[in-house]
Amino acid sequence: MKRLIACVALLTIAGVCSYTFARPESTWAVQPLASPAGPNSTEPQVTIQGDRVILSWLEVAGKRATLKFAERSASGWSAAQTVTSSDNFFINEYDVPSVKALPDGTLAAYWIENNGPEPDATNVRLSWSKDKGHTWSRGVSPHHDGTETEHGFASLFAASGGGLGVIWIDGRATDPEKETGDMSLRSSVYSPEGKQLNETVVKSRVCECCSTSVAQTSDGVIAAFRNRSATEVRNIYTARFAGGHWDTPTAVHDDAWKIEACPITAPPSARTAGTWPSRGLWPRTTRATRLWPSPTTRAKASGSPFAWTTRVRWAGWAFNCCRTDRRL
Repeated sequence: MKRLIACVALLTIAGVCSYTFARPESTWAVQPLASPAGPNSTEPQVTIQGDRVILSWLEVAGKRATLKFAERSASGWSAAQTVTSSDNFFINEYDVPSVKALPDGTLAAYWIENNGPEPDATNVRLSWSKDKGHTWSRGVSPHHDGTETEHGFASLFAASGGGLGVIWIDGRATDPEKETGDMSLRSSVYSPEGKQLNETVVKSRVCECCSTSVAQTSDGVIAAFRNRSATEVRNIYTARFAGGHWDTPTAVHDDAWKIEACPITAPPSARTAGTWPSRGLWPRTTRATRLWPSPTTRAKASGSPFAWTTRVRWAGWAFNCCRTDRRL
């Protein structure tokens, strides 16, 4: 495999879509950087907490994989450090591990492991470091159902009080052999000491293998995911976590994308902005909307999770492009 190439850039619509925003931002330049990852590296992920930027990846040697990370500073990348190494990693390009800094300096890591003979049977694993990544706690799972089903596509966030929050797709109610049952979106919160405080169902039926994302805002944590209706319509939904509980999830926009299969993709987000593939006629089009409104907009829109839309085109794909009224 080729070495990972790290780029310092925010994912913007500029240069990708033909739409020009009413309030032009600064011109962004993409600059290639030397990567801290070693040979046979794969599954890169970048997380941001405040001014801390962390790149994580897997390095694969035979059947064994090692989760590593490095932090970017003004002087360059830190030396690569190891979170964990195992021959039981579940490796694919869609559900990638991550390492995230929390506000108190703690580092948290997420990865998935194989769990039984079923190809998609996996467990979410979490670990913490209190000494800047030099040592890590034993990996634990936020789910305790014991089923050999899919658990993955997790996203980490900083919980109030210095703890860690996590959402993931959970298949405990499914039957892999019969391909029946519903995947759910679940959440858990841990104390700063790593004690699990709760486990909650955010949405009881979601897309079987679509990624999740979270954004930290002044209004709380916003989770974005792909829903799955009883008629196989798979719109993007958001839910807000504030005051220790999740609000009822709502659709960002009625894409009316009906598909009896898993499209895998869902919205990566930055604060309250994100993009996601959707259906579209040929040539496909793109819709732009806000994932979550500001308090003022929310009052005016009577709770509507989107504020405006526009249509743009890009390479025949339908990407819904979102942005917020806040400067990213």
